[in-house]
Amino acid sequence: MTIEVRYYSKSGNIKKIAVERFIRKCKRYADLTGLTPTILDDLISKVFVEAPDKSDGKRKQTIHISYDLVGILPKLNNPIHEEMA
Repeated sequence: MTIEVRYYSKSGNIKKIAVERFIRKCKRYADLTGLTPTILDDLISKVFVEAPDKSDGKRKQTIHISYDLVGILPKLNNPIHEEMA
């Protein structure tokens, strides 16, 4: 059985992603204690880094990660913020 999730892309097209295959791939790394280039290469297909935004006096930069098999996932409700040095 294949689980597919459908969502609308910005262009209005329906996208299908094979969630079950991606989850199986992730389970291989369940006991992960660190990231290696091999693991990143297996799970991530592309990383997009936007230009820094300094409009409020603090440097912020948005990063989009395109995961293998599922692409860029929709935004989280609570994004993670880290202070930049």
